[in-house]
Amino acid sequence: MVYHNSSRVADLVGSPGGCRGGNFLLVRHRGTPAILALAGFGVLFIVDLVSFGKAPLIRFLARQTGMRQFVLVNTSVGCCCSVFDMLAIVCLIVALWQTVSGAAAGEA
Repeated sequence: MVYHNSSRVADLVGSPGGCRGGNFLLVRHRGTPAILALAGFGVLFIVDLVSFGKAPLIRFLARQTGMRQFVLVNTSVGCCCSVFDMLAIVCLIVALWQTVSGAAAGEA
C-alpha cells in the first residue's frame, strides 16, 4: 500500500509538468499532437488524484454490497482506473507518433 501511494505521489508531481508542456505546445503550435498530449497528461493527473480516494470507495461499496462481493468491487474499480490510464497512455503515444512523423515529413 505504501509503495502504491508513493508511486502515485511521483506521478502526481510529474503530471502537472506534462500538462504545462502540453499547454505550451497548444499555445505555440495548435496541432493535434499538442491536444493529445494535453489530454493524456490531464487524464493521468485526474486519475492520480482520484486514486487517493479509491480505498475508501472500495470499502464503502463493499459494505453496501456485502463482503462476498468485495473481490468484484475491488476488480471493477481497479479495472476502471486502468482503462483511463491506458486511454491516457494511448493519447500520449499517438501524440508522440504524430509529432515524429510530422517532423520527418517536414524534413523530406
